[in-house]
Amino acid sequence: MTIKTVLMVYVLVGIAFGQVPPQSRPIHKLCEGSVVIKDIDGLDILVVKPTTSSSTDIKQLFYYDDVHHLVFRADLVNVARKDLVGVSLLGRLATKDSTQTFKPMVRHYPKDAAFYSAKDLTWDELPEMIGDAASLEIGHVFEQPTEKDDIVSLTFSLEDPKRTQQLTDERAQQLYEESKAELAKEKAAEAVRAAKERRVRANCRAVYTSTIDKKTGDLTVRETELVKACQALGLYPPE
Repeated sequence: MTIKTVLMVYVLVGIAFGQVPPQSRPIHKLCEGSVVIKDIDGLDILVVKPTTSSSTDIKQLFYYDDVHHLVFRADLVNVARKDLVGVSLLGRLATKDSTQTFKPMVRHYPKDAAFYSAKDLTWDELPEMIGDAASLEIGHVFEQPTEKDDIVSLTFSLEDPKRTQQLTDERAQQLYEESKAELAKEKAAEAVRAAKERRVRANCRAVYTSTIDKKTGDLTVRETELVKACQALGLYPPE
């Protein structure tokens, strides 16, 4: 019997006796899909994607920890096709009775731990810059008792969209200026290389013109060295 089969039997038995592992409980259908976050112009810039539970193959945004706190967990993916700067998110979890506002943070949890509680999690604020196509794992523990079956909707928005857009535009402008400067530097270097190549070709052409009608024994030491140098470059005879 494979490990996967054993886990499936364990989950099925747990369901039958009402003892499903915390991270394996059925999820609310409204919270299975991805949530899109837009910028001030209404363009998609971030996607909150459900992650796969460590104990099942189910993708979900919510599960219960071992003390029955509702835990939000997801991958935050930059889909803006540019670096995003100054991102701070506000999440709104609407239930049948209330709406909870929260700030998702980058979460860190014990490695190789199949089960862990809220006290084992550590949190950091979102980084100042989320690189193009970068993905971060974010989360939040809801201290207020919340049942997944009571969830009506989950939405996210930028806390300060104007600031985010301003800083993001400044970052894009900075990258543009750096790219333009790098391109100018490359063009200047290429111009130097091209000028040097033209000089070498011109010199080898002159060496060829001045030595082609001479016998090898009549060449001076200097002329012999120049001929060998041009031959090594494939420029004697000139192209």
